[in-house]
Amino acid sequence: MQVRDPSGSGDRGQIGGRLLRDVEAKRRVLARHMLSPAIDDPELPWDNRNDCQYDGEDWPCPDLLDLALPYTDHPDHREQWWTHQMRTR
Repeated sequence: MQVRDPSGSGDRGQIGGRLLRDVEAKRRVLARHMLSPAIDDPELPWDNRNDCQYDGEDWPCPDLLDLALPYTDHPDHREQWWTHQMRTR
């Protein structure tokens, strides 16, 4: 991975490592906040809603919406995500 150091200090490895750690941390958050598998669950606490398996919030939960916030200009970003983010402020 070629990473330019905007500070000009020449420490590309440190910045590249930080970017890779940031990506890995976000992947772990995404893995925790998956859609809850409520189908055929005998103790269905979700009332047939789409809930986050980590915190029980409506899915996508606020944590996932916050992770998506920097990408609002991406063509795959959904309008309902932006609307929800604006309501939670």
